[in-house]
Order: sequence, then C-alpha cells, then structure tokens
Amino acid sequence: MWHYGRALDRWVQSRAKGEPQLYVQGWAERLGKDPDPDDVGFGYGVEELSNWRCPDKEALVEYATAIRNSTLEYLYSLDEETMLNKEVITRTGTTISVGAMFFHLLWEVNQHGGQAGYLRGMQRGLGQ
Repeated sequence: MWHYGRALDRWVQSRAKGEPQLYVQGWAERLGKDPDPDDVGFGYGVEELSNWRCPDKEALVEYATAIRNSTLEYLYSLDEETMLNKEVITRTGTTISVGAMFFHLLWEVNQHGGQAGYLRGMQRGLGQ
C-alpha cells in the first residue's frame, strides 16, 4: 500500500499537476520515512528491503486515502483533450499523455494487487 500511495502521489501530484507531493507535506514524517519525493520503492535492493519498516497501518491507510482523493479530484477535472494531449515526463525522461499515465497506473495497481494476493495466499494457505 505504501508503494501504491507513493506511485500515485509522484505521478499525479508532481508529474501531471506540477504540485508538491502530499508525501513531502507532512505525510513522510507521519509514516516514519525520509521525505524524499523520488523514493517510491522502485529499484530497492536487498539492503533497502532488509532495512525497510512498514509504516503504521492507520497512517498508511490515511495517506493512501488522501492521495486517492486528490487523484480522483484531478481525474474528474480532466476533459478528453487534456487526457489525450497533455504530456507528463516519465522517470526515464520520455513523455506520455495523461491518459497513458492513468492507463499505466491502472496496470501497476492491478499487477501489485495480484502480487499481494499471491503472497497472502502463500502465507495463509489456499482459499484462506
């Protein structure tokens, strides 16, 4: 859930809206993390994963809810022209449309949701 919130925050707040991420507006501290706006968990190695501690569950749910609400507010404000023609810069420096950005975010949430479901099944057992 932390990565989900971080990905939405960076893509929507920084890249699409051009605004500071919610993460650096007090949420990082509340979650017990360094307020690095580029830290979304992507590319972590063994050392980073070994040292990573899960934030407080309640604070994490509140952060995810806050960025989800901000994302939905932005999404509902867009018209077709903006979705198709406004460009955002990716982490590699290429550009994609806002619509393609949201497609990517849907794919990412779907993939990570499946991964979380798989791990939960491994921990609890089939059908549990």
